[in-house]
Amino acid sequence: PAELAAAKDAFYQEWLETRSVPLRPGAAGLVRWLVEENVPVGVVTGAPRDAIEKTLHDHGLLPHFAVLITRERVTRGKPAPDGYQIALRELGVSAAASAVSLEDTQDGTLAAKAAGMRSVAIPQPYTAGHDFSAADCVVPSLDAARPWLQALLREAA
Repeated sequence: PAELAAAKDAFYQEWLETRSVPLRPGAAGLVRWLVEENVPVGVVTGAPRDAIEKTLHDHGLLPHFAVLITRERVTRGKPAPDGYQIALRELGVSAAASAVSLEDTQDGTLAAKAAGMRSVAIPQPYTAGHDFSAADCVVPSLDAARPWLQALLREAA
């Protein structure tokens, strides 16, 4: 498994040299809206830091993210809450009071919930069969998550 993982990482790094990872539909608009609303935004991912930085840079979004928690920063990956706990601490945000995750996997949703956060599940085709029953809300797209987030912001105001 370790050899296979290393080969996958090497292939991915080579692939990134000439391409950008596409964003999910609605991602750029949602990030920009959150920033306009003065909501601190971060990433918690099992991906390598250089890949996330390149992706966000390629789409002009890197400056909008206050925190990037990648696999290099955690001992235990999702579904452990470690990445979210680090992000919350670095953002200076109380999980129970105001933090929300946007997740596309069961493990990500479980990690956010274990960290005490609310979680919006947005399944992708390859995660549609995951169990998202722990999520506070399941929506089909990032655009569909916005009304739920707007309601939370109104609640917090």
